[in-house]
Amino acid sequence: MGEWQGRLVDYFCVCGVDPEDAASQELIQSNAAVTPRVLQHYPAVPRAGFAAAEFADALPIFCFPDGDLRAQPVPTRPSVFSLICSEPDGQRYYAFVLSYSVRARHAPAGWAQAFLPTCWVIVSHWPFFEQFRLALLELYRLAWRACPATWSSHVVQLCDEIPLPPRGQLKVTSVFFEQLLVFSRPPVNRLPMLDGTHLARLFTCLSPENVLQLVASLATEQRVVLLSEERETLTMVAQAALLLLFPFCEWPHALITVLPTSLADYLHAPVPYLIGLEVESEDDFVATGLWKGADCTCFDLRAD
Repeated sequence: MGEWQGRLVDYFCVCGVDPEDAASQELIQSNAAVTPRVLQHYPAVPRAGFAAAEFADALPIFCFPDGDLRAQPVPTRPSVFSLICSEPDGQRYYAFVLSYSVRARHAPAGWAQAFLPTCWVIVSHWPFFEQFRLALLELYRLAWRACPATWSSHVVQLCDEIPLPPRGQLKVTSVFFEQLLVFSRPPVNRLPMLDGTHLARLFTCLSPENVLQLVASLATEQRVVLLSEERETLTMVAQAALLLLFPFCEWPHALITVLPTSLADYLHAPVPYLIGLEVESEDDFVATGLWKGADCTCFDLRAD
């Protein structure tokens, strides 16, 4: 058993723009795109079984997949989305991202103020979608109501003090700030961990005929691309479709539910994959030219 299989959370980090970096501040003042980076992370020393160095370097790219991090004249409301990435050995990382805005120290000329997107990220090997969404929202509420030490203690609680529940009927409950989090995993002889909202989103976005075509494409190891304007929809549909392969097979191939623009060349990989792209429609996908030379089957999650 891998060392990661006994823990709930692998990694927590904050991604955004370093306020102490002079070069970034100059780009903000000129309203140019800024390169995000990992600003803080826990634990400080990488855990065994987690490729922290490689994955941490890539996390800012996945937190801001459109590749265009710029100052904004008004703050954005906090929102949560999730994504799934697979390792070459088939292991999956589930990342849960809360995005919000912080006030920048400097603003472009003519602006009264400027705000920069910032993300908090929970990385886990386990698909506890709703629980981690609630945890991120609680951390956001806590950040406005308590001192930094209290906020940090809750990060430690999430990463170190909440145990991974064993498979079976036993549940792990934890009071996280003002939210009760309940974690459980199904027995070995039952269906995999399944969120009913994911299946509902799958059949809302695609007709039954297209759902069958999607599952058949995955079962026959084709290259599959999902298209949607909503990042969370991409992840939910991909997760639901993969679960429908059970018990016939598992998906051991490349999986990126929200592909960053800078990694568009992955569409030309000569291997089976399931990739999600954030686009307005299939026409927009065609207009980008990303599909040229890519032998893949596309499913527009808005078309049905």
